[in-house]
Amino acid sequence: MKTISLHELEEWQERNRRYALIDVLPNEVVEQTQLPETRCRDFVEKVRCLGVENHEAIVLYETNTACIEAEEATQALMRAGFREVYRFAGPRAPCYAAQHGPP
Repeated sequence: MKTISLHELEEWQERNRRYALIDVLPNEVVEQTQLPETRCRDFVEKVRCLGVENHEAIVLYETNTACIEAEEATQALMRAGFREVYRFAGPRAPCYAAQHGPP
């Protein structure tokens, strides 16, 4: 899995590069009631509903590092034809705020 640092993500923002910043932490209720394959299929469908094209960059992050889902999410997206998938490595608060407003 490719990773992207806070510095690289800030450069993307400065250059107005289009990318999707997506939290991959699973909903606990969904996690308990669905098989991993179903969660992955649902995740890919949600990404498609956001209007993200297969050629666009996707940056995955986790709001809570206690649960690592980025690897599963990356594999699901790659199987679905997305090729530029990154895991955000580093402090999340500044980038999240830049994309979505203050937490």
